Amino acid sequence: MYKVFTNKNDEPTKSRVIAVISESIYKHYSAEKLAEGIDMRNPPQPDFVDGKVAITYINKETKEYIYEYKEAPKQLEEVEGKIKSLEEAVDTLILDSLS
Repeated sequence: MYKVFTNKNDEPTKSRVIAVISESIYKHYSAEKLAEGIDMRNPPQPDFVDGKVAITYINKETKEYIYEYKEAPKQLEEVEGKIKSLEEAVDTLILDSLS
């Protein structure tokens, strides 16, 4: 059994999932906090879509999961390449300022 917690301000038919916790964890939560969650058995996993990340929603009335796929953040290698270029530029500026 799982408890699914959603954004309280969303519509009941499409509410963004902010946490899914298992029974072994939720026994440590207060009864008041647990009352805010939705009981679920075996939440489905999103499909893998290359270059996309799944945003999970739930229909609170039907307990049906809805996935929307958004562009994934830039790849780590691309970010590392930009950092290396910036480090080289800073090194060049430092060396130029010492000459």
